[in-house]
Amino acid sequence: MFLGFYFKEDLSLFFPEKDSLSNLESSTIIGRESLLISTNTSCINLKLKDRPNKCNQVCSSEGGNFISDKCSGNDEVYCKCDIIIYDKILPVKKPEQNFKSKTKKAYERLKLELSRVPENIRNLLEDVEVKLYSLSEKKSVEKVTSTQNSKNSFGDIFKVEPERKDECMEAFNYLNGLRSENGRRALKWDDRLYNLAVFRAKDMFDRNYFDHITPEGNCAKDFQSDFGISSNEFLAENAGGMSYYSKGDVAGNCKETVDGWMTSRGHRYNFLYDEHVSGAIGCYNEICLFYGSHSNPYGLGAGPCTTGEEGLAYWETAGKQKGEV
Repeated sequence: MFLGFYFKEDLSLFFPEKDSLSNLESSTIIGRESLLISTNTSCINLKLKDRPNKCNQVCSSEGGNFISDKCSGNDEVYCKCDIIIYDKILPVKKPEQNFKSKTKKAYERLKLELSRVPENIRNLLEDVEVKLYSLSEKKSVEKVTSTQNSKNSFGDIFKVEPERKDECMEAFNYLNGLRSENGRRALKWDDRLYNLAVFRAKDMFDRNYFDHITPEGNCAKDFQSDFGISSNEFLAENAGGMSYYSKGDVAGNCKETVDGWMTSRGHRYNFLYDEHVSGAIGCYNEICLFYGSHSNPYGLGAGPCTTGEEGLAYWETAGKQKGEV
């Protein structure tokens, strides 16, 4: 998905070129700097008594005041100038009302374009604020910033975050709807299981593998105590992914993963497992995991760790399970 914005309004008022400024009447002096500026004239051709006049001209042309002159080692006259540093300058010939009107038009165009962005992306913009200052107060327009992180660039606003809890919870509610359609009770959302799912998904993403067990041979039951999950709670895991253009560039959403799992016998059985009482879906970039939790020590997921390949092989030959849809 590609998002782009453009404006037909004249935004040159925001970033005026230096050459377009006719004077500095509306600017504020914020500091001074002492600079050596070449006169492009040799010490021989410019007599000692003529140097101050020449340097006065050079310094004035740079918006500063002459301090002293100097003959350099390469036989060139330099002028030491006290240069005045101004803040950001806006053209004083533009009426204040015109500047504010142009700013408002640009902002309104931005809001119109944002209204066309898909809702799941637009939700990321809720904390973005644009502050418009009058010409008399700041003489500039403050950059678009995020109230959550002022260091974010404008492009970062549209970046899909690796973790998307709200999106996962919506997918979980969708799953509960599927359970209801199949005569199953709704599962209670469990933040512990969500955090475990994100941890496992991130580990797969960062270490570039995809399986129910880690390269070291560990599975969810080996990590559950780290997330406050007791040994009397038994977990059954689904692992899947969303479509993406390249690693980390997500094109789909968590609900897409749920639909994919429902087409797979083993994953569907876990989704609709009658003994589950709680659960969660967690994603990191395009990798998603579901955990269902129950208390039956002989139930689904209570056995030893198995690989994804072993799980697929089992469901290819297994007879119909109790309660299987």
